[in-house]
Amino acid sequence: MQSKGIYLPRGLLLPVAILLAWEVAAHAGRSGGVLIAPLEQIASTAFTLAAGGTMAVDVAATIARVMSGFVLGAVAGLLFGSVIGTSRAADWLASPTFNAVRQVPLTGWIPVAALLFGIGEGAKLSLIALAAFCPVALNTAEGLAGVSQSYRELGRSLNFSGVTSWWRILLPAATPQIFTGLKHGIAFAWIAAIAAELLLTSGPGLGSMIEGGTALFRLDIVMVGVCLIGAFGYAMAVAMERVEARFLRWRN
Repeated sequence: MQSKGIYLPRGLLLPVAILLAWEVAAHAGRSGGVLIAPLEQIASTAFTLAAGGTMAVDVAATIARVMSGFVLGAVAGLLFGSVIGTSRAADWLASPTFNAVRQVPLTGWIPVAALLFGIGEGAKLSLIALAAFCPVALNTAEGLAGVSQSYRELGRSLNFSGVTSWWRILLPAATPQIFTGLKHGIAFAWIAAIAAELLLTSGPGLGSMIEGGTALFRLDIVMVGVCLIGAFGYAMAVAMERVEARFLRWRN
């Protein structure tokens, strides 16, 4: 007879083990002066922040920034990638500059954005848009450039204009790789938003929450912010996967 034990989904094994190790280390380190907040303190802080409304304000501010910056960057990346992916002249002219720009780490652009736009929303949105722009543009260009020549000949045989051929033939054929760029773009936009909020601390946001907790030596607040960043970042990734599956269901 098989005994019944506690069953955990495979994906939860590692998080549960990390939480247990964290709790043991938190209580073991109290006498040694180690700065580790126990899980019950983190949970209590999360409840307090949620009840006071500050958590909702910070989460909403970060998500709004990410969505606004991602849309701007993705649209610009789609258009720019379409140009250099379908025109050899544009590729020859613009690709070297584009490749040089995307090699600069995001943190390298933060001082530039601060000097140009200050430390307000303009600087943060510009950084988020840039973070989304690069992967979307790159994958769009590569996807369009890799479309089979037979598809291009089909457009010419139907007397399609350049724009019509792009819209009805090339873009659908490159959609799988474009979605790869969009998935990378939303992930980079999320990371960029947190980095911008950490370093440009004006206004609410999850990065500002973490920075405020650090200034107060409150590891519980910092960990609440970290957990929220991980949870909402994962939710965005799953949402993008589902959007991709819906748009590309014809592949099955």
